[in-house]
Amino acid sequence: MKLTLILTLALIFTACSTTYHQIFTVESENSTILGNKIMFEDSNIIVSYNLWSVGGEVEFSVYNKSNSDITLDLTKSYFVLNDLSYEYYQNRSYSSSSSNSSEFGKLEVVENKQQANTLSESSTKTVMLTISEKSQVNIPPKALKYFSEFKISQNIYRNCDLVLFNSRSRKINALNFSKTESPFIFSNILTYSNNGVVKRLQNNFYVAVIENYESESLFVKIEKDECGNLMELPKYIYKNPAPNRFYFKYK
Repeated sequence: MKLTLILTLALIFTACSTTYHQIFTVESENSTILGNKIMFEDSNIIVSYNLWSVGGEVEFSVYNKSNSDITLDLTKSYFVLNDLSYEYYQNRSYSSSSSNSSEFGKLEVVENKQQANTLSESSTKTVMLTISEKSQVNIPPKALKYFSEFKISQNIYRNCDLVLFNSRSRKINALNFSKTESPFIFSNILTYSNNGVVKRLQNNFYVAVIENYESESLFVKIEKDECGNLMELPKYIYKNPAPNRFYFKYK
């Protein structure tokens, strides 16, 4: 009886546990937001970002819109966060192993020489493969490549003026920042060559707004699939995901 009561109380507290989201909104210079992308471009390339992820994964694509190959120099391409620079090329090596097994039959003769069994024996060979990181990446005309290496933040932002959201109030708690006051100022610097001409494109960003929400208010319930059929179990998706926003979940 006591165990049942403990389990019941645990379930009640779990069900009543409220979760929250901290949402970061990013502003950028000389960019265009189109659909789910933040886009920058020059005469040769288009660089597109979608930051919507936990902590703001700086995942981006580079599209070569020219008629000749683009060579991206990762030794001279950087992610810069609050004046601290990180190189994309880190001279890493990646190793993997695979095992190949072969079987062959061995005939065993028993004492009466009238019975025989085929026994299975195996021979296993392990192959190690090491791949070194490339310092340069080539992108052919009218093609793109994806890159992902760094994250904007590792945890929620704490500030005495930003109250962690609680169930006693439905008011959204928010902080607004100018570029000079922002706690997260970052840029992506890409150096590439095209027809022997070296160019550099710098994409600048900063966090302009940080808001705390009760998680429940951020989701919409979906009960039908893409064909209009009722699903066995409904799913919940974010109402307003945006390429210039990222988030953390907390309790």
